[in-house]
Amino acid sequence: KGIFPVKLRLHDRSAKRIGRLPSGSTVLTVHRDEDFPRVGAMISELLREQFGRGLRFDSAGIGQIPDLAALAKTEKYQLIIISRHLWNEVPEKARRLSKVIPNISAVDMESLEEIRMQAGILV
Repeated sequence: KGIFPVKLRLHDRSAKRIGRLPSGSTVLTVHRDEDFPRVGAMISELLREQFGRGLRFDSAGIGQIPDLAALAKTEKYQLIIISRHLWNEVPEKARRLSKVIPNISAVDMESLEEIRMQAGILV
């Protein structure tokens, strides 16, 4: 038995926003507190692989951020990506800020096909 990593693919609009950031920018991904350690590391690694060219990727649990709108107004992060699981819970004043966007991603179907072949599943 093996472990076969499934890759995620960002929606084109999200990918373009990250791709337009200047070198040296920092992106924060925000996750549910219970998901933060595992999912935060996974998403940060995905983003590093896709956009690593001089960008920095941090992650945090929502409970670690007392005021998301205030954080977005600082220069600490150039983009804040909110987990799709949290987007509806984010206060409206934070969602309206151009720096704050939802994480729009999906499973990369090519990676699923590769996993299916590696696992020997024929359909």
